[in-house]
Amino acid sequence: MDFALKDYKKARFNYSMATFIGKEKRDIEFYQLARVYKELGKFKEELKFYKKAYEENGKNYKALYQLATTSENFYEDKKIAYKYYQNYIDRFENKDSLLTAYAKVRLQEIKKYYFLHGKILE
Repeated sequence: MDFALKDYKKARFNYSMATFIGKEKRDIEFYQLARVYKELGKFKEELKFYKKAYEENGKNYKALYQLATTSENFYEDKKIAYKYYQNYIDRFENKDSLLTAYAKVRLQEIKKYYFLHGKILE
């Protein structure tokens, strides 16, 4: 609720506490914490918590997708994002048609960029 009300300080505290004391899978809390950091413009922390959300629950396709898009925007080296997008396609291609379509376009664009600049992708 705090996130929806744009009370990011309180949201960050509540999600942090939930991830600290939670005994069940905490991927949703990690994911929400990443969203808070996105709104605060703290991209390193955003990446960190999307990664934690995905590590906590390997079925959280939205966390992997956000990890890919945020990595692409944050890192100059697009190989990192390429690997996340490829992982997303490999594991979750049929999960969400819109996210999958975007991931496929980004894979092609990244490939094209590296091909045009004579760089090796893998």
